[in-house]
Amino acid sequence: MSEDKAVELGYVIDPAFQGRGKILLYGHTHESKEDKFYQSCLRQMQENDCRHAYDACDGKIRACNVGCMLSYMNYTPRTLEEILVGVEVKE
Repeated sequence: MSEDKAVELGYVIDPAFQGRGKILLYGHTHESKEDKFYQSCLRQMQENDCRHAYDACDGKIRACNVGCMLSYMNYTPRTLEEILVGVEVKE
């Protein structure tokens, strides 16, 4: 994963600003309706082949909620690899 670049932001942004090969890490959404809507939008962008929302190489969404209360975060600092595994397990 050395070629991946992580971008951490406090709030959700338009995935078009990520650029290819980047991963958006975001929080402060607390598994809210807004976060569910955002993730739904990302999936729809992927289904419609909008490559701003996912990595074209592996077809995975590259926007991860890193809220501390999530089961894969468990109020503990995590590596990028741990976060990506946790997001996959959650889905």
